[in-house]
Amino acid sequence: MIREIRASDSSPDLPPLLAPFVATLTGGAANSESARSERDYAILLNHLAGEHGADRLAQAYSKLATASEISGFHEMRRLFDDLRSDASDAEIEHLVGVSLPLLQHAVVEIEPLLSAVVTLDDATLGLFESYHSDALNPAQKETLSRLEARLARQ
Repeated sequence: MIREIRASDSSPDLPPLLAPFVATLTGGAANSESARSERDYAILLNHLAGEHGADRLAQAYSKLATASEISGFHEMRRLFDDLRSDASDAEIEHLVGVSLPLLQHAVVEIEPLLSAVVTLDDATLGLFESYHSDALNPAQKETLSRLEARLARQ
């Protein structure tokens, strides 16, 4: 297990099954806020999936990490990290426009795997919203709100 953690250059609290995929998704930007968020989400999802759902959760992360759009995910993450608290509506809309096609594809790919192991009920969604309220600036929160609204209409 120690060898796997070192090989993925991940933090020790990240489940070893998920570590290589989270490292790929974050593009080596382990110190960025969104990379820390990705790590935290992986830990939370792993906890929610439990021992019996860990393999399916790893499959979901694997699909994302091997997606042909991985460079797009890295660009989306960079734009999100760089979004200032006082970003204009145009800057927020640009990020939404860049992110929406990538996230639509990701949802189609991983939703069946995630829904089999994690129940995304109001309590679970509340955990993620609570995390956002502490970790994100107002423009980032607005970006996520717009993305969630548009994804819900799909």
